[in-house]
Amino acid sequence: MKAHAPLVAVLALCAGLGAGRDAFAADGPLTGKQLFVRHCARCHTTSGRGLPATHPLLANFAAPPADFSDPLFNSMEPAGDWFLVVKHGGAAMGLSPQMPAHAGRMDDGEIASVIAHLARFADTSGYPPGELNFTRSVRTIKAFPETELLLLGRYEEPEGDGPAAWRSTLYHARRLGPRWQGEAKLSRLSQGATPEEYEAELGVKWAFHDRGTSLLLAAGTDVEIPLHDGGHTTVVPYFSHASPLGERFTLQGTLRTHLPASGVRQGDVELSEVVHWLPGEWPRGIFPGLELTVVAPFEAEDRWRLSLIPQLHLALSKRGHVAVNVGLELPLAGARKDFGYRLHTFLLWDMADGGFWEGW
Repeated sequence: MKAHAPLVAVLALCAGLGAGRDAFAADGPLTGKQLFVRHCARCHTTSGRGLPATHPLLANFAAPPADFSDPLFNSMEPAGDWFLVVKHGGAAMGLSPQMPAHAGRMDDGEIASVIAHLARFADTSGYPPGELNFTRSVRTIKAFPETELLLLGRYEEPEGDGPAAWRSTLYHARRLGPRWQGEAKLSRLSQGATPEEYEAELGVKWAFHDRGTSLLLAAGTDVEIPLHDGGHTTVVPYFSHASPLGERFTLQGTLRTHLPASGVRQGDVELSEVVHWLPGEWPRGIFPGLELTVVAPFEAEDRWRLSLIPQLHLALSKRGHVAVNVGLELPLAGARKDFGYRLHTFLLWDMADGGFWEGW
């Protein structure tokens, strides 16, 4: 759902492409490789590695054409985003206007064949594909490894008497190589006249994908460390998954357990599943989601908790790399109710796709 910031450099074609010059005979359809040579190779070279640092054409680019042979770069974005940039040009995706639209030069099938050819410049078999980089949700832990910064907030209205609670969190994740992600969080908790409490969290995640399937799996562990007296460290191992549901829906889920150092019996198991609807092909837009969460405490006398979270993810930038999300968590009847409702919000900046103010 996002366009990588260097996509301009990746797909930026020279103003003087010489599109009218045919390098091949006109009898029969051209292959993706032939189309790439005709329309792209002047700037990207036939090897896909881009122009050498001393080439005079580089003076026309804000950034040099990227190296298609870099498997991390080649795998981070879905083919649909590359398609939009080639067809509609860089400006349509909040990228450089140096990248022209090719809608009048190639039809959709030809553009798709060029995108398929680009994927062959690197061996990305060890990298999760960008097609499984789905919309982030409220409770479910995202399976795809990312480099991003989030500011999260949660307002909790009590079920009965008592003060409301507010939790704010600064979250930073960084991708580490093909499949790993490291992360750190700092949270502040406040409730009525109770003194503010702080909590730190460190985590690591590893993602796995079999190219023969459309399923992404991830395993990780978070460690929650209270920064106030009386708190107990909690270890949170988890498994996440992500897969498409047809062309316009996605499914993500997480199974995790909270294991407090004060005693495992005080922990719980939590399952969350979320479905997002993708109403269009553009990264900017509103993407509704519906999330279901079940929490089962280890203590037999404690009742399980069930909640439903309708939510809206609003991608603000043309690239989709800056977004806000709002969700309302409602405890369902028949389950233990620890709160009246929770309002969840976050502001997301996908740093791998460029600066915060770029691409608007």
